[in-house]
Amino acid sequence: MKANYLFPAVFRKIGWSLLIPFGLLSIYCLYVFNYGSDGFQLFQFPPFNHSPEQRGFIDVLLDVGENGALDEIASIGLAVSLLFVGFSREKDEDECIARIRMNSLVWAILVNYLLLILATIFIYGAAYLSVAFVGLFTVLIFFIVKYRWDLYQFKKNGVEDE
Repeated sequence: MKANYLFPAVFRKIGWSLLIPFGLLSIYCLYVFNYGSDGFQLFQFPPFNHSPEQRGFIDVLLDVGENGALDEIASIGLAVSLLFVGFSREKDEDECIARIRMNSLVWAILVNYLLLILATIFIYGAAYLSVAFVGLFTVLIFFIVKYRWDLYQFKKNGVEDE
């Protein structure tokens, strides 16, 4: 059965080349960046432009705010690069590789949610929001690491470990 949800193999190289700068930019935005001070402003869509005072419906729809866009650019770039790396076709894609891919994805989802449950129990406040945000990307990171490791072991040994 041919998997048609995969990107062409060349997208993996594109993903790796995008992953380094967007990964570093994401780390910068998460730990160093002071929100609202990036100088790179984007218009914020009116329904999502929340303000503390109560205003009428028409006022909210006509109001266009500005928002620093560096963190959004970093998040989108990181997500796209991880998707390209994780879901690009292998040059010799077959049923064994598809099974390794599926098993790695299931493993990554289980591990990610186990860690998210533990974080929910032990981490509180603003730190939890950071952990939850990072959890959006760790599922793809866990998948890529597990898939690449299992694929390496499969090609090295010539047999698949169950």
